[in-house]
Amino acid sequence: MASITVKIEGLDNLKRKLEALEDAAAADVLEEAVLAGARIVQEDASRRVSKRTGKLARSIEVEVKEKSRGSVFVAVGPTKEAFYGKFVELGHALVRGSKKAKKKVLGHVPARPFLRPAIDENEGKVKRAISNALRAALERVTK
Repeated sequence: MASITVKIEGLDNLKRKLEALEDAAAADVLEEAVLAGARIVQEDASRRVSKRTGKLARSIEVEVKEKSRGSVFVAVGPTKEAFYGKFVELGHALVRGSKKAKKKVLGHVPARPFLRPAIDENEGKVKRAISNALRAALERVTK
């Protein structure tokens, strides 16, 4: 999966408030903010993907992979049920035959990226959403 790293600088007051929170509360505030940004990518990727059946578009989800006081790692992409999403995103060889020795490459299916453009074209929006959500959550939690 592709990634965006957001480092929020110049928000000394918010940083102090985040540091003043207990570990669990700080991780929850950070998670809420990161999810706000990830949903932007999720929605745009779902909009961009080919919708012959709509299964791939519906399968694009946001999943929290790791969460700690100082960082949250989320993944945005198709679920296992839509495993073929990686073939749509990256392209693939068109192969006939099931045994290694008898496989024959008939051609290549070109890539139809939906996730990478959703990340690249929304980077600024994602960063603003994370910053705004972080600010709002910290103000709410520290009042």
